Amino acid sequence: EKCGLPSHILNAFNGFAQTGTKFSPPRPRLLRGSSDIPVKYYDPRRWPKHWTAVEIERLLGRNLANPKVAPNYKSLAMLLQSEDFESLRRLLADYVKAPEINVDMYLQTFLGVRMSDIDIHVEAQLKRNTEDMQGVERALSVGGDERHIVICHSLFPWVATEFVRSFLSTTGYAAGVKCGRVLICPSDAILQDPSNALCRLSQEHVEAVTGFPQSPANFCNPVVAYNTWEAETERLFHIPTGEGKYVAPLVIVWDADDKLLGNPCAFEQFCRSIPSPHGLIVVSRSGNVGSTVDRSLANVTAIPLGPVCERTCIKWKH
Repeated sequence: EKCGLPSHILNAFNGFAQTGTKFSPPRPRLLRGSSDIPVKYYDPRRWPKHWTAVEIERLLGRNLANPKVAPNYKSLAMLLQSEDFESLRRLLADYVKAPEINVDMYLQTFLGVRMSDIDIHVEAQLKRNTEDMQGVERALSVGGDERHIVICHSLFPWVATEFVRSFLSTTGYAAGVKCGRVLICPSDAILQDPSNALCRLSQEHVEAVTGFPQSPANFCNPVVAYNTWEAETERLFHIPTGEGKYVAPLVIVWDADDKLLGNPCAFEQFCRSIPSPHGLIVVSRSGNVGSTVDRSLANVTAIPLGPVCERTCIKWKH
């Protein structure tokens, strides 16, 4: 494991890059010796070495973040011929927009389910999900300088899973997922070191979504980590300044079971690490809302999630 993330999640991050599912730009080490991956505009390691400025311009022309601001294609060709791929990738990041993160694949990694695997077939449940999502949005949008913590809990694991899936794929927050501004933290990774978990996990997240290694010095404390997170994703995905709440950094603690919520000290340590006035969503699939966070530390809202009836309202396609 690296930086506290489970190995299966790290493997999935790398797998998205390798298979070209548009989760993140491919990491160079995954592509050496491979001949079956097509040329990608954002990955110069796959460009033919004999390409001139003309071919590079043809490849990048329709993928510029700003069509009025183009790179020096001759310089790019020189870097390509000298095989200075790292300089090429960093230079490209200033001119071309990285592919959006695939929301379905991202959620599948952490939730273990794809959007296509769930079929809600009770209209009342759809309405309930919408009401819950609106409640979370309101809680995250409360004004003030305090951090915002929303604790969502349900005795029905499938309800919590479907809620997170819906919230991150059907609301405005899907835009945040696509540009790397949503960080899902497994509760087990937090328990390893609650006070430093945010810094470790945010560094791993930024490395995964940008494809660039990050210096630990840029994640030395939560405030610096958030600034780096915002700056790196803004640079790579060309997020407009002042885009709004949906692309503000958002942390979600997934599957916060009794080990985390039942540990007041660890839970509060992690909550304290969220810089104000940013938001934190804590999702419990056990129904345990844990100890109440000190109200002087945050605006805290508890939202019970649940089906409109005890019968299964979601059909799993497996």
